[in-house]
Amino acid sequence: EVLSRQQKDAGCCDATREYIARRPDSADAWQLLGRCHEALNNIEDAAEAFVRASDAKPEWTWPLLKLANLRVHNKSNPGQGLVATDRLLETLFHARQRAEIYMLRSQLHEVNGDRDKAIDAAVRSIELAPDWEWANKTLVRLRAQKLPARSQ
Repeated sequence: EVLSRQQKDAGCCDATREYIARRPDSADAWQLLGRCHEALNNIEDAAEAFVRASDAKPEWTWPLLKLANLRVHNKSNPGQGLVATDRLLETLFHARQRAEIYMLRSQLHEVNGDRDKAIDAAVRSIELAPDWEWANKTLVRLRAQKLPARSQ
C-alpha cells in the first residue's frame, strides 16, 4: 500500500502479486492490485483484480463499485459493470446507495447504446432519491437525446 500511495504503481503490482502468491484469498491484496493496475491504465487487469477481490469477500461492496465505475469511465465491457451493479443491489438497502447504483446502471446502459434501459435506470434512481439534481439532469438529457431529430 505504501508503494501505491507513493504512486509507484508498477512496483506496487509486483509486490502485491508476490503477496497474492502466498495469500490468494486476500481481498485487500486483490483490491490493491486492482487500484495499481487502474493507475497504470491496465484496465482489464484492474477489472480482473476487482472481480477477484469481490469473490474473496462477497459482502464487501467496494470492489464492485470500483469495477462498475471502471467500466463506466473507460466505456469498456459495460456488461461486466452491469453484473457488478446487480450484485450491489442485492446487498445495499439504503435508498440513496441504491439510487447511486441505478445511476451507475444508467451510465453503463448508455455506454452499451441502450438508451431506453438508461432512462429506466435513471427513473428508478429518481424514485429512490427525488432531490438528487444530477440524476434529474441526467434523465432530462437522456430523454432529450431519445427524441427523433425534426425534419426541416
